[in-house]
Amino acid sequence: MKHPFQILTSSTDGKLLIASASSPSNESSLLLLSPESGDVLCQQNVPQPIYINYSETGPDKVLITADVDKNITIYKLENNELHQLKQQPMPKRLSGISILNSDAIVCDSLGDVYQITIDTQPAVKKEDLKPLLGHTSPLTAVVAAQYKNPPKSFLITSDRDEHIRVSNYPKSYVIKGFLYGHTQFVSQIHLFEICKESRLVSGGGEGKLFFWDWFREVLITEFDLMPYVEEYLHEFHIKKSSKTKEEQDVQKEQEVENIQPKYEIGVQKIDSIEGEDGVFIVTLVENTSCLVVVHFTDEAKHAQTIQLAAPAVTFAIVGNKLFVSLDAENDNILTIYKFVDGQFVNDDEAQSSIAERIISANPINVEDKSKFAPFYSINQLRKRGNNYS
Repeated sequence: MKHPFQILTSSTDGKLLIASASSPSNESSLLLLSPESGDVLCQQNVPQPIYINYSETGPDKVLITADVDKNITIYKLENNELHQLKQQPMPKRLSGISILNSDAIVCDSLGDVYQITIDTQPAVKKEDLKPLLGHTSPLTAVVAAQYKNPPKSFLITSDRDEHIRVSNYPKSYVIKGFLYGHTQFVSQIHLFEICKESRLVSGGGEGKLFFWDWFREVLITEFDLMPYVEEYLHEFHIKKSSKTKEEQDVQKEQEVENIQPKYEIGVQKIDSIEGEDGVFIVTLVENTSCLVVVHFTDEAKHAQTIQLAAPAVTFAIVGNKLFVSLDAENDNILTIYKFVDGQFVNDDEAQSSIAERIISANPINVEDKSKFAPFYSINQLRKRGNNYS
């Protein structure tokens, strides 16, 4: 059977779907696909990626991967072929990639951010790399932001200790400010534009979305995901106890008496699509069989909950299509929706042709579902008392 895709992303112009699947035996493959036909434009075996980013820097199309072996690999896409420009070893496990002009901006689990030039110059020793900036907590994401008036570049970083920091670029030791509001880890940050204004949405361990005017460091509004995902929660989401065994036994007895267990949820991925009357934010809560869609103008309102046939591993919005990777058996590992009049609806035609073609092209096979790689690690960011889980 086919192994689900752990990574789905898209090119900035919406003409490429980028997919990667990796098995526990470290087999991995990178596919560049047409979202309109499902045809494979490029297939390449690569070191097991944990993050992928794609950008068009001038005339060049660049794809960057961060892998489990702590390497950043930069490829140039030319005539539907990937050509490696350089591979840069990094000091620690990587936790995010962004691209700004001709630089890859990467963050790691130690709390540091580095700048890697996109060129063919030889890699430097990892010991000689100098961070652009650092947090005192493991970083979870980095995005490069451009403010238009006046034109200025910034780096926005998030960490395990509920911080979101806005730093100047390239003089990133100069902190512009912080976005205060989270009380748990921040696992996802996503930039989008509305009415020609740049906005940020973040999510983490509270089970909420936070909408920001990041340049002015203002929290615009919050959106609680729990009412829309609660029916999809299960044993995985039950709040872990720091109680003694005797106290846990009492708690189990109470649960038998139909006392509702307490859940804790984490945001696994956020993406967005523009509609006629605002922006629609699509959110995946870890290990749930649904996606929550929020309509944002100057406030956030629930627009839709998409019920899935199995827990989602990841998803990507490509043009007006939504591709969802599923933690499922019998090769039902990919489903496709289309965005019509502010709603995502089943794309039966794409499911019967494009999805089947993409699934068939996935070269990673396993014996059964027990051989799937681990998919759900967001909740490990959560603190337990004075310790991390």
